Amino acid sequence: VKIIGDHCADYVQTVLDVVCQHAPEFDPASADQQMSSNGRFCSVRVRITAQSEEHLNALNEALRQTGKVRMVL
Repeated sequence: VKIIGDHCADYVQTVLDVVCQHAPEFDPASADQQMSSNGRFCSVRVRITAQSEEHLNALNEALRQTGKVRMVL
């Protein structure tokens, strides 16, 4: 799952906290982080085992409710 949002001080930690709530087996150390070329956006790539489509939908909704996430792929 790739999560893209505006770069800010606590963006990555917020994303990882939400992912850990929805996927307890996820290891935050395995997340990949990348900045956009102009430094405005940050993407975090995580690998989780989704239990169902509803599981992914719930994760997507929780990430968007943070107000920091612009797109979830």
